[in-house]
Amino acid sequence: MLAVSAGTLSVWNQGFDENLKPLKLADNRGKASKVTIEIVKRVCEKAKQLKQQAKRIRLKQFARDLEKEDGINLSAKTVNEILIANDRAAAARRRG
Repeated sequence: MLAVSAGTLSVWNQGFDENLKPLKLADNRGKASKVTIEIVKRVCEKAKQLKQQAKRIRLKQFARDLEKEDGINLSAKTVNEILIANDRAAAARRRG
């Protein structure tokens, strides 16, 4: 006899519908890494707007705002690389 906890069975059960067919989950891996010219332009435009308002770009918040307002799903690291490549942010250097 197999001893499986009720919590594990409950988690397994959530992956199926009432007819015991597995539910298809969206696989979002790799979608954020596809950076197009339009995305780069939009990121640079938003950064330029913030700089004109004399506001500082906080990378994580900026990436969240891009996702919420424009539907652009990029990591803060990718956003930083775009900004550095387009002279909208200074490259960080290691001290020591």
